[in-house]
Amino acid sequence: MEIVLDIETTGVNPCYSKIVSIGILEVGKDTARVWMGDEKEILLILGNYIDSVLRDHSLSDIILIGWRIEDFDIPFLQIRGLLHGIDFTCLDRLKTVDLNTDFCLPVDMHSRDVAFMLGIETASESGASIPLYYATGKKELIKEHNMKDLYMIRDIWLHVKNVWKYRYGEDRL
Repeated sequence: MEIVLDIETTGVNPCYSKIVSIGILEVGKDTARVWMGDEKEILLILGNYIDSVLRDHSLSDIILIGWRIEDFDIPFLQIRGLLHGIDFTCLDRLKTVDLNTDFCLPVDMHSRDVAFMLGIETASESGASIPLYYATGKKELIKEHNMKDLYMIRDIWLHVKNVWKYRYGEDRL
């Protein structure tokens, strides 16, 4: 089971910034889910989702896919979860595909750059606009951005999946 995971935050430091949107997209089902609202509530929803996936699938069958998922999304979720008493250490046991680091791309290379190269539609604004959207109450723009990111990351994955399998081996999936 391949799951695209993307979060939107009010900043880049999980000690001072919070999660305002969590999105998941199960590759193949193509229906994205985006949870917004109180940070603790959406973290609990994600925790319940992960629990349900783990009930139906073995750890070895689940792959989390994202852009900088290993050095941003997962650590951010774990730190913010700790602040709310929610344990996300299970994320460390799941297989991940980090479309940025697995391809040794520069850290400052954005998913939008790769999507543009591959001819994939992207969000018109970068994630840097999320704190402004949040501060000005433009929650629908945050949700729209999160949704577009999920589909863009999924489309990047589908473009590079065979290269990834060749590079890392079928067994890592």
